[in-house]
Amino acid sequence: MAKKQKKPQVPERSVRKELFPDLEHHIHLPSRETKQLLADYDRAINLYQDRGLSDEEICKRLATERLGGFYAHAPVRWYALDPAEKLYPLGMRQGEMPLFRMSVYLRAEVIPELLQMALNFMIKRFPSFATTVKSGIFWHYLDSTKKHYTIEEEKGIACSPIHVASSGSQVFRILYHQKRISVEFFHVVTDGTGGMIFLKALTAEYLRLAEGIEPERKAGRCPMPADPGVWDPEDAPDERETANEFLHVELFKGSSGFTGKPGVQLGGKLSKMKPCRILHFEMSAAELKEKAHQYQASITAYMLGIMFMAHKFATEATDGPVIIQVPVNIRKFHPSVTLRNDSMYAMISLELGEISTMDEIMPKIQQQLKEKGAKEPMDKMVSTAVKMVAGLRPIPRFIKRPVAEKLYGFLGDRLISDTLSNMGVVRMPEEDVPFIEKFDFILGPSVINRAACAMVTFEDHVVFSVTKTTVDPSFEERISKLLDQDELMVRITGSPLYEY
Repeated sequence: MAKKQKKPQVPERSVRKELFPDLEHHIHLPSRETKQLLADYDRAINLYQDRGLSDEEICKRLATERLGGFYAHAPVRWYALDPAEKLYPLGMRQGEMPLFRMSVYLRAEVIPELLQMALNFMIKRFPSFATTVKSGIFWHYLDSTKKHYTIEEEKGIACSPIHVASSGSQVFRILYHQKRISVEFFHVVTDGTGGMIFLKALTAEYLRLAEGIEPERKAGRCPMPADPGVWDPEDAPDERETANEFLHVELFKGSSGFTGKPGVQLGGKLSKMKPCRILHFEMSAAELKEKAHQYQASITAYMLGIMFMAHKFATEATDGPVIIQVPVNIRKFHPSVTLRNDSMYAMISLELGEISTMDEIMPKIQQQLKEKGAKEPMDKMVSTAVKMVAGLRPIPRFIKRPVAEKLYGFLGDRLISDTLSNMGVVRMPEEDVPFIEKFDFILGPSVINRAACAMVTFEDHVVFSVTKTTVDPSFEERISKLLDQDELMVRITGSPLYEY
């Protein structure tokens, strides 16, 4: 019987000999998580070698110094929540939490090995995101946690609750599906502005790692985009980026913005599955802007008008106010680079009887946006939140929520009818634009409101998204009809109807 021949030993590839010994100095995590990071490197190296990159180029892209000291230093920082962040957990009930999601759609399939490495390199730049929610006696707070932060293939429903009660759990999740990269955030850690800064940086870092390994991704871009709108993961974090900017707002007497007559709700039975569907209305930015200008209004005002008209059609109520909550970025009044929550809300309201035609309601909407979204009303709302938190401080955390809910009805969704959050225009470095198709932005489901709307623009691509908590299609069907009547070309995409 012939002896089995031994397989020839394949010499270890030089790239591992260069990278892996140095990794020991950059990673001081529990054994299991250290192995996960090393496995990330191993998969990325295999991918690059299969795609024909030289060892020199692989070592350059995966240089261990890009990890910085993040995985080597013990977590010592913690972050007190600002007034807005402290109030979010008080509004949570079992299985519900304030989440939002931002996505970028690339022109090539996402390569998970490189997306994971992009996160590994980038998380050090966002220390306030590398945290977990902890419970103090009086308030929740964010505690730093050094761990292997992971990406996930998207399989579930968008904006499903994050299990933040688990020890060391992430306050965000990164998902990928085909050509889409999505980041979902617990609103305690950041607002839409901070979330988009994170997604843009993650996208730019991913595209750096993916350079030249796909036909669509030709070589020739610079190491990192020379664009102030995209944060470089190699820059050191600045203390101003985690500042509580609410402390710098002048306190006013009285309260503002958190109480009032409940808003009229859309019709339709609430679904058990939240959300039960997500829809996207995709339009040309130039055409939408021109249509808004015909009404002498901004794009936000125009879409609010469409929502008011659709809401009147889709409710069984005969009177009462339709109140649409519009987040306002306070950074434009108090210049800031903070990633923390730095936004408040303008409540745009029309009585059902006032909602007649677009021509008649648009001047009222535009005027309210101008007046209610101005600096003084926003400062008054911040002032109210600060004083509310101060008043609740001596009360133990476990009885804060019922007390706050009794005093301030805003902790529920009854006060508002809908939400419209307009992220505005997203700009990416010129060298990255050809590899990106679009962005979208969705709000997590609310407790009572049947729909929540958000929109974002990239290049000439506007995506207006509706998060549904009822299968009743009246609201979105009327939106589609109104846009069609205004001769706007609209492409409707989105999820199937989830089980309800």
